[in-house]
Amino acid sequence: MVRKKKEPASPRARILEAAERELLEKGPDDLSLRGVARRAGYSPASLYEHFESREAILQALATAANAALHERMEAAAAAAPAGEEALVAIGEAYVRFAHEESAPFLVLFQRLQTRRVSPEQAPLPGSAAGLLRSTVEAAVAARGRKNLDVDRIAWGLWALSHGIAMLTLGHLAGFEADLRGTTAAVLRPAIRGWLGGEP
Repeated sequence: MVRKKKEPASPRARILEAAERELLEKGPDDLSLRGVARRAGYSPASLYEHFESREAILQALATAANAALHERMEAAAAAAPAGEEALVAIGEAYVRFAHEESAPFLVLFQRLQTRRVSPEQAPLPGSAAGLLRSTVEAAVAARGRKNLDVDRIAWGLWALSHGIAMLTLGHLAGFEADLRGTTAAVLRPAIRGWLGGEP
């Protein structure tokens, strides 16, 4: 069998890979174009052929992180029973992603501002927010509770998951307790309460 040669990464992809490695070591605030260029094997000036600024690199990384987060959450929801457990799985996947991909996660929520300007505007297709809302909608429909506010429940789950992620990444990073391991135990009663108690 003839194996196809792996196509070499494009310059843009190489730069983004280098930027991600730089982020893991230094964080978004200390990301330097010189450091990215060195890792990618380019001169700092040549980066401008592919990205107009340091901010453009961070925005590209944030966009890629959003897509990766959506993929993780979607897989977690698909593998769980529909309804309450799918929402717990999404929250756990969110926290896991924050820890396994901490640099892209932090860039995503520091650099990529939402394009929505009000709750009336639907989340973008393929977005993590859109997946969260549709999963909540399905859980509400399964309960037969038409009076529940889908957007408020989605916001609550997002805020709680994000709070766990940020606390365990930062302020409580050295705390000697398995806080990440208790994510489901924290999320489940909150979700059950939002959905109206026991099924």
